[in-house]
Amino acid sequence: MTTRYRNPPLLEAACEFQFRLAEPWDEAIRERFHDRIRAEYPNHGRSVRQDVESTPIADDQGVGQTINLSTTEITVYTAIDRRTFVQLAPDTLTVNVTTPYPSWSGVRPRIEEALQALTAVVRIEALTMARLVYIDRFVLPLGAAIDRYFTFRPHLAPPFPWQQADLYLGLHADESEGGAYTIELRRAREDSSEIDVYLMRSEYAIARDLSMDEGLAGIDRAHERINELFEACITDEMRAVFDAEGGA
Repeated sequence: MTTRYRNPPLLEAACEFQFRLAEPWDEAIRERFHDRIRAEYPNHGRSVRQDVESTPIADDQGVGQTINLSTTEITVYTAIDRRTFVQLAPDTLTVNVTTPYPSWSGVRPRIEEALQALTAVVRIEALTMARLVYIDRFVLPLGAAIDRYFTFRPHLAPPFPWQQADLYLGLHADESEGGAYTIELRRAREDSSEIDVYLMRSEYAIARDLSMDEGLAGIDRAHERINELFEACITDEMRAVFDAEGGA
């Protein structure tokens, strides 16, 4: 059962599917895809992703490497409320939802609808990754002891001035079911002298060939695991800040 909060800390949730096409990419796919989702996402724009690939080389001059820089165009389709948007690249489909978060029951159908729209306009051989990412923002009293609010935290000797440090803490682990999770906690720099702000990024990903149904099931699994991990990382005092209202 997932705990629901009246004041959830979530800034953004992102669901990403990477895929391998069964046919060559056609730029007309972007418009055909938009036709399928236009009622909910009437606006669209473009962004660019840059990828860097290094290749080691060895010759009579010694050992070195070549650097290849490539760019991928991404089309961004924006919902009327401008809180939800879908991104499409030739190898990636992403659904982003920003605050206020409408609950998983409000987000899950948007993910499935976007994936169904894509498979209706292009043949996909397989999904190669299913990933879910949550970014949470925690606002605490200035100088509050971090151990009052987080169980996932640094443990340092009392003389160390960790309350003034640019804190960063990360954890990555693989699971026997084939997934992997990553948690990152860091102090955020904000223009305020009255509060302390922390950001936590939680990710669960499955990186292997998946069918469409397996990809959606993987995202459901990711949602469950991220919620479990989130609850494991915070204390009851932090839960009181969010004002829990029960399970849903």
